[in-house]
Amino acid sequence: MGGNKIQAIGETASVSKMATEQFGLNAKTDNNITILAPFNSKDQFAFSENIEQPTISTNIITDNSSATISAIANVSTETEPGNYTTTLTHTIYAN
Repeated sequence: MGGNKIQAIGETASVSKMATEQFGLNAKTDNNITILAPFNSKDQFAFSENIEQPTISTNIITDNSSATISAIANVSTETEPGNYTTTLTHTIYAN
């Protein structure tokens, strides 16, 4: 199992930067879902290890709604080689 850690990109949305250690999430939709900041910034990512369960959306979703959630993990030349793992849990409540 992985014991190494990649630095969270931060609570403010930022662009993905190659050769910079960072982990982040982004979300986008093409219909009825409102994506909350900081995850709604186009082509930018956010993630804070200080927030245990980040909320991406809170609105009521209607039929045929969809969203795409993307994650990035970049490493630098100084990132320790080894195994890196994570668990992402998506919780969706029915209305």
